[in-house]
Amino acid sequence: MRIFILLLTLVAGVGIGGWLYLTGKLPAYLPQNLQQAMTGKPTTGGAASTFKGNIRAELLAPSRPADTFRDIKLLEPFGFVDSKGIHWDVSSGYVSNGASIPPTLWPVVGGPLDGPYRDAAVIHDYYCEKRNRSSDDTHLMFYEAAVARGTSENIASTMYMGIIFGGPKWDLAPPKKAGFNLFGLAQSSTPKVDPGLVNKQATPEQKKAAEDLKAWIDREKPSLEQIKKRAEELRSQTGVSQPK
Repeated sequence: MRIFILLLTLVAGVGIGGWLYLTGKLPAYLPQNLQQAMTGKPTTGGAASTFKGNIRAELLAPSRPADTFRDIKLLEPFGFVDSKGIHWDVSSGYVSNGASIPPTLWPVVGGPLDGPYRDAAVIHDYYCEKRNRSSDDTHLMFYEAAVARGTSENIASTMYMGIIFGGPKWDLAPPKKAGFNLFGLAQSSTPKVDPGLVNKQATPEQKKAAEDLKAWIDREKPSLEQIKKRAEELRSQTGVSQPK
């Protein structure tokens, strides 16, 4: 009986391995926690992973002629529920510029508001400004939301790499009380900031490092934890500054 169970386990393992080799994906019948343990990536697109509506937005003209035409203003609330059941809600009226990536890196990781990761980028912008959740959770949400919206895992991994390599990183702090202006109206104590890459113009060294990371992702198909570790190491080596 034990020999039969061992043979059955071996056949199942070979079958799953062959399926993964041929399709690049694990069979859908495997439990989500087992898929995550085997791939090192969060499962997406499950029953708990869904967007709350679609983006309805107004395209805004730049305040200065030199600015780019990429600001959008949400006309109604929008959000995402991740695979853990956590709600990532964005309020109506929020102004986003999508994935804030310097033009020198657009050929490597994509431009602002491009592709199916656009919706994930808007939510990511919002929580990079609010900073009421950890930067690690916020950046991981971007990956999961991008994949749930139809972005390939390879592109989503590259985008995630770009965020870890050059994006904002923060520690959670107690929320500050809102101040009051002369008319007694509450005003936010946190000014509007650009939540994108810390260094707006990437240096040649930083651009080369990003290109090398993308090539490594394409070649090795690493886990998100491996991507995060390597991107943080290169971030430190190439001098990407930390946000204030």
